[in-house]
Amino acid sequence: MVGLRNLCLAAAVTMASVSAFVPPAPSAPRTRGVVNMGLDGMIGSSAPFKNFDPLGFAAKADQKTLNKYRESELKHGRVAMLAVLGWVVQEVWHPLYDGKLSSNPLKALTEVPLIGWAQIFVAINVIEYLQNKIKELPGYRPGDYLGTWEWVEQSDEGWDNYQTKELNNGRLAMVAIAGLIAQDLITGQAALEQISAGNTGVFSGLGQ
Repeated sequence: MVGLRNLCLAAAVTMASVSAFVPPAPSAPRTRGVVNMGLDGMIGSSAPFKNFDPLGFAAKADQKTLNKYRESELKHGRVAMLAVLGWVVQEVWHPLYDGKLSSNPLKALTEVPLIGWAQIFVAINVIEYLQNKIKELPGYRPGDYLGTWEWVEQSDEGWDNYQTKELNNGRLAMVAIAGLIAQDLITGQAALEQISAGNTGVFSGLGQ
């Protein structure tokens, strides 16, 4: 309990001082990349689905809600891309807790101690706090926490292409991680484990 109390105290101190690391507001707010033209003009509309909105959520949303949807899509896509990479790496390299966690990602989740989950919770909230502070800056574009527009081509076309690539990769990753989790739940084997088995699970028949 003492260790957990100290962890919570450290988290509180971190949250109070973390605003010092928030980048300063730009002297001349930029408008490039801001979602301000409704669903038909949103970046990320591409073949084969173009404006994919089967349930009509975006079609009924105002501009503020559309920006929120875009923010969520980018965030979920980024997490999914990291998750797919981490899912595979976990099977061959998992050094935390002296490597005692299972190589199966789903099983490893049940083996993380309470203090580990507390650390994960604190880290997520610190990141969320930083992101919310950045969103308060003038000229902020949905999902652009690091001022990425400064790193890409200095043109609207270059920025649009950059965002479209990120969105499409994120969308693919969200489908991929959902498939990996479902596969593990059904078969009890992670992806590389099934591949190495050669003739089990969804990989049966490959190489024959």
